[in-house]
Amino acid sequence: MGLQFVDEATGVSCAVAVSLLWMIRVSEDNRADTADLFEKGGIYCLKTFDHANTKPVIFAERNIVLLLSGRAGSSFAMKWYLQQNGMESEHAWTHNHRTKVIYPSAWHDQRRQAVYSGEEFQMLRFCRNPFSRAVSSFLHSTQNAPVHKGIVKWLGHENGYSFLDFLNFIAHKGPRRVNNHYANQFSHLEEIHELDAYCQIESGIDGLNELEAKLGLPATSPDSYAVLKSSPHNLAYEVGGENVPERVFALGVRGIDYPTPDMFYDDRTEPMVREIYEKDFRRLGYSTDLPDLSPKSRPPKGDT
Repeated sequence: MGLQFVDEATGVSCAVAVSLLWMIRVSEDNRADTADLFEKGGIYCLKTFDHANTKPVIFAERNIVLLLSGRAGSSFAMKWYLQQNGMESEHAWTHNHRTKVIYPSAWHDQRRQAVYSGEEFQMLRFCRNPFSRAVSSFLHSTQNAPVHKGIVKWLGHENGYSFLDFLNFIAHKGPRRVNNHYANQFSHLEEIHELDAYCQIESGIDGLNELEAKLGLPATSPDSYAVLKSSPHNLAYEVGGENVPERVFALGVRGIDYPTPDMFYDDRTEPMVREIYEKDFRRLGYSTDLPDLSPKSRPPKGDT
């Protein structure tokens, strides 16, 4: 009997409206041998590979699959992808180019089918330390409240919420069942095909060049790297102050100074992030010790 994914949040089978789904074939040993189960009638259906993840992009002339996760260098990754493929974005926001130009294109569908047909491929992702990402994800959720209405619904009011509230919500729902901006840095593809390479955004240009060398890609120059890491995501920070894990942040507010990431952690929130994102710490090579998150040590501009 073939495998079939059911969205647990809605109970809707992925066999419905298959044209909207990204389909991959799965071998009996649960690896990405994409030449097996279609013939047997078994389809492993995953809406964008996971309702809590962003659909990957495939290189134009190489069987390289780039996985993306929100608040984990995804904008940097898309700009790097365009650079490596000799493309220019037709949109100011590169994610719009991804969704409106790349995904609907015939060439990307052909690349996708090449992967489905059983051709070998390499899979990579950019990733971010779960401690810094959790704070970034929290602030993003308060700024973009309509997108994150599930949190408000769970809390039962629209008066804003704290970092502690945010973590309680994720712990309650599970890090695989929430918005991709604060879900695990993980795709169901990684259950089927292990990552061939990943790059911690904290590693800077040295880590990026190491990734490129491993994949046989042209090395990004320091000047190009400076352009890639620029981003409108950057935040202004307060100077001084006390820890703020329980401070309630109003919804839909932008353009204010925020506490520095280290100020969101105490003896409650630190172990919660460690537990919620245990898989990310383990799989992506991060220490479970709280790093120095003060502004002088935060990731390069553009990764906030």
